[in-house]
Order: sequence, then C-alpha cells, then structure tokens
Amino acid sequence: MQMSKIFGRLTGSDWWQALANEFLLVVRRRASDGVCVLYNADADGFAASYFVLAVIDSLTRPQPVNIQTRAVWNYEYDFGWLVDFAGLNKPGLIICVDIPVIQEPDVLREIS
Repeated sequence: MQMSKIFGRLTGSDWWQALANEFLLVVRRRASDGVCVLYNADADGFAASYFVLAVIDSLTRPQPVNIQTRAVWNYEYDFGWLVDFAGLNKPGLIICVDIPVIQEPDVLREIS
C-alpha cells in the first residue's frame, strides 16, 4: 500500500510521506506480537482509530493479528493506569490516537 494514495488528498506536504512510511514500517515489524490501539473517546478519536485499524488489517492480511482497543476518557489523562494495562496485556505495539500521552514521559519510558 502506498500511503501517498491515502494521504494525497489530505495534504500536499512532503513530510506526510516519511511519517506514513515510518508508521507502516513499525506496524509491519511489530503487529504479529499483538497491537493495542488506545483512542480518545470522542468522535475524531474514534474515526482516527478506525482508520488505524483498517491500515493494520490491510498490512497484515491474510494473517489475523491480535488487536485490542480501548477508549480513553478525558478523566484518565494522567495515564497512571497505562503501565499496568501494558504489563497485563503485553502488546508488541501500542498505538495512541488523539490522546496526549506524550505529555507523560515517565509513563512512556516505563512501558517502553
């Protein structure tokens, strides 16, 4: 799949291609170990997570991949629960969509 075909209608910027290629590379490399998609529990978080799931599905066909999803509510934005969640589920890849987990570097280090 060429991400330029998907993103081409959204932007003319060149940086999207490099970002999309890196995303695809990581998904291809880690998806077989299981994927967890965490998304903001609102309309754009849900829509974006649906797109991510469709991309993962297209990259991993015909082999089914263990994909787990979880809506994240605004009151959970301290992300203290994420370390336990990752330890319990042990996904090979966690994809966060439309949530500010980047603001919690200690949590990110611990689940890495």
